[in-house]
Amino acid sequence: MILLPFSSFLHNITYEDQITTLKNIYEHLNEGGRFIIAFFFPDYEYMCNFLNKKVKDFEFTRNGKKYVVYKKDNLDPLNQIIFMNQEIIEEKTDKKVNELHFTIRYIYKNEFELLLRLAGFSKWKVYGGFNYELLKSKEQRLVWVGEK
Repeated sequence: MILLPFSSFLHNITYEDQITTLKNIYEHLNEGGRFIIAFFFPDYEYMCNFLNKKVKDFEFTRNGKKYVVYKKDNLDPLNQIIFMNQEIIEEKTDKKVNELHFTIRYIYKNEFELLLRLAGFSKWKVYGGFNYELLKSKEQRLVWVGEK
């Protein structure tokens, strides 16, 4: 079993990296072995609503201090790239304590099916969640379960 959770596959920015990753998964699976890859459905309208806007993402507490994480994402729709930026602010002092920058490439359902074929896979299903729900809505996560 090979598991790629939390949209981690999307850190493969180029087609070459995506296909290489999937081929490596295929090669490392035993016959009948399975993989699970999960990532978000790329809802273009939703993504555009957050362009260049600093929005509160979530809060957490550590060692008695409360922190707020803000995100400000930029979108390159031509290349299907999201440049993700996060700032962690200590709430009481309003001081930035850390920032993170990373890039992901979103992938559409039909596009991922082609990538799987190019990597040698012929058996897979896509679900709308981790409980094998039918994929019916763009609000669901794409959960891919495949087999060698």
